[in-house]
Amino acid sequence: MIVLCSQSFAQKKVDIEKRGMSISYQLEEEVLKVSMSAPTDGWVAIGLNSEDRLAGSSFLIGRIVNGKAEVVDFYTRKAGDVPKVKELGGNTAVSNISGVENQEGTSISFELARFPESNFHHQLKSGKTFYMHIAYSQEDDFDHHSMMRDKLQVIFKH
Repeated sequence: MIVLCSQSFAQKKVDIEKRGMSISYQLEEEVLKVSMSAPTDGWVAIGLNSEDRLAGSSFLIGRIVNGKAEVVDFYTRKAGDVPKVKELGGNTAVSNISGVENQEGTSISFELARFPESNFHHQLKSGKTFYMHIAYSQEDDFDHHSMMRDKLQVIFKH
């Protein structure tokens, strides 16, 4: 699936439903506003890469712990080697986190910096193709494997 997005800041919100997961995003001048939800009480995630591969992907994994939403940045060095960005000496590119967990599942929203000063995040430039990995788990433990994984292409255009 390829999602083409035209924009004049701010871009129209894009909504995607795939394999039980809902993702919506809106490109603004400095941030990408993201909402993701799935029918689970575990974590939900998106990963972004400018190349069609897992290695080099920046993953943003969200969960609700004790009623509070959190999103943690991870960086994929290779399959099975996915440390937290902070453990690699980097800083988070995520802000304005919110979320809820209820009988319908887990929903997380956040803002991702478009142009972070980091070797572990991608510059979200207009007109460039990005591969968005999506996933969710039945557990809040980030080490727990996903029960659903997929990917799609997104292209932002002015």
